[in-house]
Parts: sequence; structure tokens; C-alpha cells
Amino acid sequence: MTKVVSLLLTSSLALTAWGQAPTDLFEKAPPGVEDALRERVNGFYKTWVEGKFRAGEKFVSDDAQEFYYSMQKQKFGGCEILRIKYDRDFNDAMVTVVCEGKWTISGQEMNTKLPHTDFWSLEKDQWVWTIKQPKTTETPFGTTKNYGNIEGVDKLFNAETGIPKDFKGVGEAILKQVSVDKQRVELSSFEKTSAVVTIKNGINGYIDVRADGDNLPPGMTMSFDQPKVPGNGEAKLTLTYDPKDNKAAKPSGTVRITVDPFNKVFPVTVTFAIPEEMQKVIEKSKTGK
Repeated sequence: MTKVVSLLLTSSLALTAWGQAPTDLFEKAPPGVEDALRERVNGFYKTWVEGKFRAGEKFVSDDAQEFYYSMQKQKFGGCEILRIKYDRDFNDAMVTVVCEGKWTISGQEMNTKLPHTDFWSLEKDQWVWTIKQPKTTETPFGTTKNYGNIEGVDKLFNAETGIPKDFKGVGEAILKQVSVDKQRVELSSFEKTSAVVTIKNGINGYIDVRADGDNLPPGMTMSFDQPKVPGNGEAKLTLTYDPKDNKAAKPSGTVRITVDPFNKVFPVTVTFAIPEEMQKVIEKSKTGK
């Protein structure tokens, strides 16, 4: 899997940044401080948009130059500041930025916008990008001190910097946080019935879900209670079949549940039960008894 640039995943795709205000209400920076910071941040990411990575070195602190020089880099389609949180009397700042780029998960390359959080520090009256990190770091699974029950998460991230140690593992771990509770459901071929499949979202950001069907009979409907699933929430997909006058046996079909932005597909097999009397006739014909 392509290792997407460390910068894009610094603080490990802080998905919780979506929808937050540009700055906290009670963290109003002194006049000129935020303007100066925004100018430096925008200038830094402009070099990534233009693919002029060498020009970005002037925005990087001296102690982070070697790290910046050796890190993998990717040209972005565009970047936007979402949120700024200050520390140390407005001498440090956590800046959440969303950048448009490509990320490869399970062999699939996707164009998507992913937020991440950088650490900036005021040195010699100038804001510089640095790898210094706060005590807790936001990740798709929570902070570095609140990973929950994510298996092997300590092996995925550097505990001090929050930067992923295993990019492929991070991608696979994210996908594992989205799941369905059923891979097979049974409906009736001769009377109206319904079944519910629950999609669980274990990451901190929103996901979108949709359903498509293959080889399903007329009268089959699919509906979500919410197609946009919040972080750590769930959606329920209700599958309903109304045979009306068509009581005949039906072949099995498939419902494909797609989760975006990961383009992850969960296939659910749908079978159709027949009347008990008919089932007995079929079994008798097989056994001859």
C-alpha cells in the first residue's frame, strides 16, 4: 500500500476536527497573532499544493528540518484551515487543516479530503512548523490516552509524536472500526417480512452509507434510518419484502452496503423462506419417504 505522506497523517487523521469552529470561543488570540499564524500556515501548505517541497523548509523549525527533509511528500489539491487551538500563552498552536489528496487503503486509491493536526511554535517572533506534540494527540480512534479497545493501537502510532508507525496498519485499523452485525438475513417468499442490519461506525468522524441490490425480486425495498452516520454511532438498514400475489419460491439475492469515504463494501446474502408444507414436499422428494 502506498505510504501516504506523514504530514497528512500527523496526529493521525484527526477526524474529530470536522465541523469545529476556526478557533475556540474563549481562545481569542491577541491582535495580529492569528493573522501571522494563518499567513505562515497557508504559505507552508501552498508549497505542498504547488509541489515545491524544498520551498517549504523555510516554514519548518530548525529541530524539525531533518524530519521534514526525510518524510514522504505528496502534492495536495488544496488545503484549508479548520481550527486553531493555542497553548503556552499563545506561543504554541495546534492547527487542524483539511487537505485534498490521495490515500490508498486495501489497494484502492481514493481522492478524498482528510483533516490532520500540526503543531506550530513561535520562535524568534516567527511561527514555524515543528514535530513537537502536545501530551495527548487526536487520532481517528480518540486521543493517544484514550484508544479504547482498539487491538494493537500502541503499535500503530508513536506515543510521543502521534505520527503513525505503520501506515498500512492504520488504514486497515480504520476499516475495522466500521462493521455490520449480519452477513445473511432470511425473509419470507410468501408473506410480507422485514429484517434489520445494523452498521456500526467506530471512528470519530462521519461516514455515509448506501445500499444496492443484486438479483432481488420486485417488491423488495431497502431504507436507512440515517444515511449519514455520526462518529461512534450506528445506522439501521431495514430490508422489507412484500410478495403481494407472487407466493412462489425465490432465489437468494445480495444487498451490498457501501461505506464512504472508504468505499468499503459489505455483502449481505438475502434468502427467502418457503411455506412449511412446501418444504416438507421438497424434502420428501429428496428422500423418497
